Amino acid sequence: KQLKSVLTTVRIQAESVVVPWDHVVCHAPNEPTAELSPTYVRAFNDMVRQYSSDAAICFLSLPPPPAAEEAATAERFLDRLRMLTNNLPPTLLVHGLTSVISTSL
Repeated sequence: KQLKSVLTTVRIQAESVVVPWDHVVCHAPNEPTAELSPTYVRAFNDMVRQYSSDAAICFLSLPPPPAAEEAATAERFLDRLRMLTNNLPPTLLVHGLTSVISTSL
């Protein structure tokens, strides 16, 4: 309801769609701090691609970057980002501590 109100306020013709994602979340790690598996990321990408094929832009939350400064850890993180955004419409990855809806575009 809030998103619809914001979209109307900023005069953006769009729709918000609730999608089933049991087939994705079943691949999620059990611990919130665990690294996302390639299977989970690919399933998430497939779901976004399926439901946003007509989208002009996708907004996705940026997964938390790794704390370690090891090259291998950083490379795995970048690899997951590539998998996450593979074949999507233009995509903006947003990093934040909480979900935000803004009327400033």
